[in-house]
Amino acid sequence: MNWSPTRPKKMSLFAVPHTYGVPQLYGPDLLVRLRPSQLKDILFEHLCTTQEHAVLLDARTLMGMKAIDGGVTEWQGQYGHRVVSLAWDWVMTADGAISTLATVPPRSNLCLLDNKGYDMPETEGGICLLDHLRQIAWHGHIGKAVLQIRRPH
Repeated sequence: MNWSPTRPKKMSLFAVPHTYGVPQLYGPDLLVRLRPSQLKDILFEHLCTTQEHAVLLDARTLMGMKAIDGGVTEWQGQYGHRVVSLAWDWVMTADGAISTLATVPPRSNLCLLDNKGYDMPETEGGICLLDHLRQIAWHGHIGKAVLQIRRPH
């Protein structure tokens, strides 16, 4: 039996031209890279909302007993031919107001690029994604989902 060592295959990143003039590096991470200004080109649609006890506990640490419910919501959209996902924690207060809970940054397959075309640090990208959430009419979807969850079957 002959044994010969094989070289590991090198992973390479290659630049792909983009219609917005930003070089896109696609690698094994499968993230969709774009500038924050391009978020407006994505129509996000509600996928699911769940209650999560851990999110409620985080909210109560910050807000006390004003927080009466909490969970996670996920939304999807399309950028070019790629499906993008955006999920974040939400909290409901006793007066029925629903807001984001920013103790954990949004989860997404989006990677935002800075002015030079480099990946933003996760904290900076998370802040941009939270800012973008202000442009999405998501509060009503969460309210409806919570009512359906609480409604006895």
